[in-house]
Amino acid sequence: MRVDVHSHFVPPLPDFRLDTAGDRWPRVTFGEGRERRLDVAGQVSRTMDATYWSVEARLERLHRTSIDLQVMSPLPALLPWWATGGSAAEWCAAVNEGIANAVAEGEGRLRGFGIVPVQDSSRVPAVWEQARSLGLIGVELGTAVDAARLLSHDDVDDSLRYLADESVPVLVHPNRPGTLGKVSPRLERGLAWPTDTAAVVAARIERARSAPHPRACLSHGGGPLLWEWTRLFGARRDDDVAIPDWMYVDTALCSGAQVEYLIRVLGPDRVLFGSDQPAIDDDVMADHANSMPTSWPGLAGKAPAEAFLGISL
Repeated sequence: MRVDVHSHFVPPLPDFRLDTAGDRWPRVTFGEGRERRLDVAGQVSRTMDATYWSVEARLERLHRTSIDLQVMSPLPALLPWWATGGSAAEWCAAVNEGIANAVAEGEGRLRGFGIVPVQDSSRVPAVWEQARSLGLIGVELGTAVDAARLLSHDDVDDSLRYLADESVPVLVHPNRPGTLGKVSPRLERGLAWPTDTAAVVAARIERARSAPHPRACLSHGGGPLLWEWTRLFGARRDDDVAIPDWMYVDTALCSGAQVEYLIRVLGPDRVLFGSDQPAIDDDVMADHANSMPTSWPGLAGKAPAEAFLGISL
């Protein structure tokens, strides 16, 4: 059974453009044929084929790519990191309902992660409880909490402690633009985003290595974090820090050799299969899947995913 823990979906979005944030709120516009565009801040953020927003098209793609069960998170551009707490909470609730509706249409082959307004920890419990009541099983957290704070900031401790206490699994995904300055889209996607994940998670571990933390899957293999772990936390004997037991990674766009290294560092049960659909072409995903170690249980076994998700599949 192949379980994919890292994929994205765009449900119907509420129209919040009259809010004080104006055109910062994402909205979907129509292109040619079945093509749609995601517009953010007046710019086209993503051109989307039907697999971004159609459950029927997504199920067809799962069949083509031999994925038995897929966890869908909102596209990271939908994380309202620039919004105030009240508006962000309303937005999260609406997006979560849309993800839950898609899961309900998924013929048992879909599960859903929601989003919560981490910029206002007092609102996180209510939004998560609503999401859980809708059948969602976890949340996606961006590296940027708001314009001034990252996930490593001490103001986020209360939210992470709550999620840990509630045993909520989280997918940590980069959402902060321009972390390497103005670079090409290729460098932004290939270097800036995974580096942002690594830097933010490392900063949190450095600051609060013993603080409560929910089970967390770091997207795209955690970026360079585990490759540089010894330089970060093991270069001096008095500064040796073990990799925390809450840390998992997914394999989206990792090569077989990279996955072998991640397995060696984390163990096979904390390396999870991730496709990053629908952004990744089917043939590219197939090439990556075919390069994976044949002994790795995450490629065709449900046990690692069950351990991270905390449910039976």
